[in-house]
Amino acid sequence: LLSKLADFLDICGDFRNEMMVRRFVLIKHKAWYGETHPDTVISMDDLVVTLGRGGELQEALPVKQAVLAKRQQILGKDHPDTLRTMHDLAATL
Repeated sequence: LLSKLADFLDICGDFRNEMMVRRFVLIKHKAWYGETHPDTVISMDDLVVTLGRGGELQEALPVKQAVLAKRQQILGKDHPDTLRTMHDLAATL
């Protein structure tokens, strides 16, 4: 539900509050599910997108690298989500 709120804040252009909600969601997902649960990794990736749109690339880069490492570990190197993350990371660099 909070992820939907963050999506709504994105549509409204409220970057500051969207980033705050995305960070909160990530903290809760880590606590509830653990670091390698798919929902936690999706929350990390959502935060990266928000940070990137807000121009916070220095903060987004290590999080995106962590997303890639977790997707490789969980899904494997040839999974479409892993390959998309590799592409997104390369585009960030």
